[in-house]
Amino acid sequence: MNGFLNSIVSWLRAGYPEGVPPTDTFPVLALLARRLSNDEAKAVACELVRRGEFDDVDIGVLITQITDELPSPADVERVRVRLAAQGWPFDDADEAGDPA
Repeated sequence: MNGFLNSIVSWLRAGYPEGVPPTDTFPVLALLARRLSNDEAKAVACELVRRGEFDDVDIGVLITQITDELPSPADVERVRVRLAAQGWPFDDADEAGDPA
């Protein structure tokens, strides 16, 4: 079992030593945030490169279309990192607070 899954199981065992009651199953699962998979991040990056010009909003919209959920900032950043690793030029001057 990987470390992430092990930490979830440990957390559940500490909070529910007799097991999770049926009435708590869905609320507990809702607390476990979904993370964009590597394959999904790759699919988003490939589609954005195919389109050409895009920004963080476009990244977020495409993630939402693929996952049917709002993207976390970490998900958007993972796609940006994947694109940057492939040489995609990002204009981060606006994000750094530099006036245009």
